[in-house]
Amino acid sequence: MIKLSDAAYEIDGQPMFKVLDKVQKLEREGKKILHFELGEPDFDTPDNIINVCVDALKSGDTHYTNSMGLFELREAVAETTFKSRGFKPNIDQILLKHFTPEAKTNQEIKGIDQFIEMYAQAERPIILAGNGVRLSGSVDKLRVFANKNNMPCVVSYLAADFFEQDNLNYVGRLGIKGDRAGNFAIQNSDLIISLGSRLSVCLTGFEYELFGKNSKLVVIDIDEDEHKKDTVNIDQFIHTDVRYFLENIESKITPKTLGNWQNKCIHWKNKWPVYQKGYDIDTVNMYEFIKTLSELANEDSIVVSDAGSSYYVTSQSFTLKSNKQRYITSGAQADMGFTLPVAIGASVAANKPVIGITGDGSFQLNIQELQTIKHYNFPVKLIVWNNNGYLSIRATQNKFFDGRKIGTDSESGVSFPEVEKIANAYGLPYVKINNVSELREKLASVITAVGPVICEVICPENQEIIPAVSAVKNKGGGMASKPIEDMYPFLERDEFLNEMNIKPI
Repeated sequence: MIKLSDAAYEIDGQPMFKVLDKVQKLEREGKKILHFELGEPDFDTPDNIINVCVDALKSGDTHYTNSMGLFELREAVAETTFKSRGFKPNIDQILLKHFTPEAKTNQEIKGIDQFIEMYAQAERPIILAGNGVRLSGSVDKLRVFANKNNMPCVVSYLAADFFEQDNLNYVGRLGIKGDRAGNFAIQNSDLIISLGSRLSVCLTGFEYELFGKNSKLVVIDIDEDEHKKDTVNIDQFIHTDVRYFLENIESKITPKTLGNWQNKCIHWKNKWPVYQKGYDIDTVNMYEFIKTLSELANEDSIVVSDAGSSYYVTSQSFTLKSNKQRYITSGAQADMGFTLPVAIGASVAANKPVIGITGDGSFQLNIQELQTIKHYNFPVKLIVWNNNGYLSIRATQNKFFDGRKIGTDSESGVSFPEVEKIANAYGLPYVKINNVSELREKLASVITAVGPVICEVICPENQEIIPAVSAVKNKGGGMASKPIEDMYPFLERDEFLNEMNIKPI
């Protein structure tokens, strides 16, 4: 809290003061600092907090006794006040007081007893973790909970960085373009515990009634309306914040011995990695690129992707060495052009290099941000996958329209400028990777380079994004999908049947 002299009367509007670098340093050290800024407060507060603070500042009475506080921080407050308000209070007129918010007690959660009973009866429980876990500040709590209870976990794309690859509880990524292990685990479970996921069609597949067909589905989420959709069948909905749920349930369930089930999930993860050997070496298969990036990336690296092939391939197959790594993508929207501005923002926020992956099509949508990178010398390593246009659209047109194409490449009406000329125009370093033999050495040089780099990677024009849940035309001309565990390329039927714990659909 900041106490000013009568000069506070000179302040118009809502007198709030933002303490900049010094306070941020204190917060990084774990101190709890109360911020007041112009506009909305940056934390949950009582509705009347602004009026209370205004009155306290104007009256000169904040109900705290004077304290010397931190000299440098008080100087920074005085200087900031002078620059923003035109007057400079004396140092001894500023009071800084450490703020510790009142700890929230575990709230009683409706339906918790029913969940405990379902969990006690389950033999093959599994956690489905979504972005709501991160939004509730519970990623670490999830890891602890899964480890304590030997609980297999699958994740959505937005939760892809919750677990490092060799974590024994981590199985895979769920969805129509997830991985085979994650989908197998969900479909062979008998209790799905969905934490902070809206259960979008990208996760469940289009045939809603086939999702978790032999499982009970318990959904824990703060957003009640999202689960009123007429899609999957929910056996129990618990309307609460994921953090409260994990805190509440921790002491109320007995850890299970899930050795056989956990070992089966690990078996699937090891048996069916997304990356497969034998890719063409004349260009750079995108899965080959992501495998190499996963091996070369630092243990605190940040990777960003946006739309189309960069979204699917990176989200499917980027593997983490450490839980300090972050993977950021556009999630439900997968909007083209997302990578470039978000990579800039992530680099500024983390104050370190960021690896951004985009396609030659998406690259065009926010190309002006290259000047921002150049102007500020932000250490963004921008990877541009060149597959001669829009690979995802081309694949759809080839599959469902007998190869009739429009708007996918130069031959069908859309062309793209040369990436090297763009890099030169903005005065940015440029690297080109033509084939697999160049990949490791050149990618390593890009990652370790000081400052920004644009790296063009020549990829196959018709690369398949696999595994994937396959859709086929039915007799009526509509679309029908396989259940999510039966992904293309299809397993030999004997192998598929032997691996299933339950009767296949």
